[in-house]
Amino acid sequence: SAVDIDELAENSLQNLADYPKIDVAHLFPCAMTPSEFLGTFKNGMWIGGILEKIVRDSYLIWYSTKTVAENKKTQDRKNAKIQDDSPSVLQRWLVFDGDLDPSWTEGMKTLLDDTKYLSLGSGEQIYLQGTTSLIFETCDLKTASPSIVSRCSVVHCGPSTMSWSALYFHWKQNASTLWQLSPVGVTILDDLISDIFPSTVKFLTSECCTALLTDLDQATVTANHVIPGLTEVSAFLHMLSAMLDKFSRRAHAGKNMKIRKDNSSSAGADSGLATSSQMESVKADWGETIKGMFAFCYIWAFGGHLHDRFKEHFSKFAHDTLYRSRQSVRLPISGLVFDYYLDENTAGFVRWSDRQNQGHAKLTGDFIVIPEVDRYVYLLEMLTSAHRPVLLNGAPGVGKTSLVKHTVLSKQPSTTVTMSPGLTTSILQNLLVSHGLATQNTNHATTSTPLTKQKHLFFIDDLSMASVVGGYNPNLELIRSILTFGGIYDRQWKPFQMIKSASFIAAATFPSMPGSGLGSSSHVISSRLSRQFISLTVFSQSDDTLQNLYSRPLQTWLEEFPVHTVEHHCEFAKAMSQALLELYQLVKTRLLPCPSLPHYIFSLHDVSRVVQGMLLMTPRSAARNFTAKKKEVYVSYSKVGQNNVNSMMTVIVQLWCHEVSRCFADRIISTDDKNWFNQMVQNSVLKYFCCPHDETGQGFSCSLKD
Repeated sequence: SAVDIDELAENSLQNLADYPKIDVAHLFPCAMTPSEFLGTFKNGMWIGGILEKIVRDSYLIWYSTKTVAENKKTQDRKNAKIQDDSPSVLQRWLVFDGDLDPSWTEGMKTLLDDTKYLSLGSGEQIYLQGTTSLIFETCDLKTASPSIVSRCSVVHCGPSTMSWSALYFHWKQNASTLWQLSPVGVTILDDLISDIFPSTVKFLTSECCTALLTDLDQATVTANHVIPGLTEVSAFLHMLSAMLDKFSRRAHAGKNMKIRKDNSSSAGADSGLATSSQMESVKADWGETIKGMFAFCYIWAFGGHLHDRFKEHFSKFAHDTLYRSRQSVRLPISGLVFDYYLDENTAGFVRWSDRQNQGHAKLTGDFIVIPEVDRYVYLLEMLTSAHRPVLLNGAPGVGKTSLVKHTVLSKQPSTTVTMSPGLTTSILQNLLVSHGLATQNTNHATTSTPLTKQKHLFFIDDLSMASVVGGYNPNLELIRSILTFGGIYDRQWKPFQMIKSASFIAAATFPSMPGSGLGSSSHVISSRLSRQFISLTVFSQSDDTLQNLYSRPLQTWLEEFPVHTVEHHCEFAKAMSQALLELYQLVKTRLLPCPSLPHYIFSLHDVSRVVQGMLLMTPRSAARNFTAKKKEVYVSYSKVGQNNVNSMMTVIVQLWCHEVSRCFADRIISTDDKNWFNQMVQNSVLKYFCCPHDETGQGFSCSLKD
């Protein structure tokens, strides 16, 4: 009836008033200086800050809404023909995300008082109406002043507030729409997740530790604590989505599959989209492929961010857990679970060394991809193609920067940013915004689908070296705001700038590594930022891998020498690399850093410098210089005569001794340590480069002058 309709309309209006639309303005005060946030005087003129602009906009919204509401009271709603141009926002929340540092919170006290107005340095007062609320979001209150805390209502969100299962539930809602996931495939994922994830989260919490928090004090670990399983499950879903995008995205699978003509009348064939039933009919082992994708993503999402010391423990646990689940996944027994990848054709796991992709054998003249590195190349290509942010962490010298520069940056528009104390947030923001908006404008000018739109890749190197102001990292907060909300407020004109055409790769060292300068030059990365990335630990290579890695360029260099000057190139290169690595381990074990010797820091960077220093000698010019003028070297041969082969090889050994002395011995200041190092070099020369006398009198022994 008409009465019921009127009552329903009144109830709807009442509900609309009780639950109005809310506009949320998210601010990151720690991503800018206090003067940029609160405002300052410059050359005698007042320059307003971001907070002034936001509060003023909130007041204008309230005033406009109030004016329209008062005008409506004088009109008859049934006979009104005026268009409703009132603002749609009735309530506004101002969320301040970050540490409550007194440098910016002390200027907001008047907003939190009963007066509720923002007092500017220029003398102006901007009132805050009841339709605007302030919310502070932070991890702890260790930097907050008591005057700020006493003016707020504190709500603690404990670990039970959020669960990792909610992430999977939300992901599963749209999974069947985007990819060829039949009910059988969803059931496989449900069984694997329910069987494996709870026990794995418990295992990681009690037995392992992420690489970025290993060997740190308990207070720092507690301050960066994340809800158990949240980071790992988020990384798992991102990896699984990237793999499904690559292999079974519904929009592209129809082009890659050969569907029989008798199915041409089906809906999937008419629309050009492949259905999950068609996928299963064409690929009989699709269920095994789903389980293989799950296992691969599970291994790297839950174990890829761990420290080196936990990888073997996790490998054994993952192998047993995957095998004992209801949807059993069998992994090869030999080696670690990180040593295998999922073969797309057979749906089985194959060693990285057997990967049939010759394009990854050698990317550039000075960068060789070995199986231990190929796994990270594969992961980086898969995740960057899906525009997922990646954080590579590892010990100094493992090759994080070289890996990214030679395998990823050369394939798309990119910009490298190296964090340092001299890099300010304004410089970083201008760099990110200029390149991001340029790529975004290019995408608008060209006709491209969302999947083919180009993104500008930013490589943030030395992420842990970002400068600290007070107790927070402004540059890292700036990056976090872009990763979280896709943009940042402009510092000059104050509007919110969306940066959709930007993707990130970052590299960082372990904060607890000796010589990293924990607390001074290297800082702990906040878990609020690190969990926005897919964190991957670049594990340290084994001795055999390092020997193979450093002997290859040396062998290539030796082969460029003129004929009959150097023999046994492979053996000679292996001897030099093995002697170098053995000497490096001895130096690293004996010459430890201490307060009086803080510069006794040795890493694989020093080993690389030795090899690079030797490669600076051009083989052809070295041969000519050797014949023109002999170097001063004392060599005694049991064999009568002197041949050119032994002479040139002796010069190369001399060069090796020179380079190791420059890279290691030049920082030694103790006489005892110098004598010890000289003795170690002599022992290495006698062990690896000088042949002992045999019964026939063949061979030679050499002693090089210091």
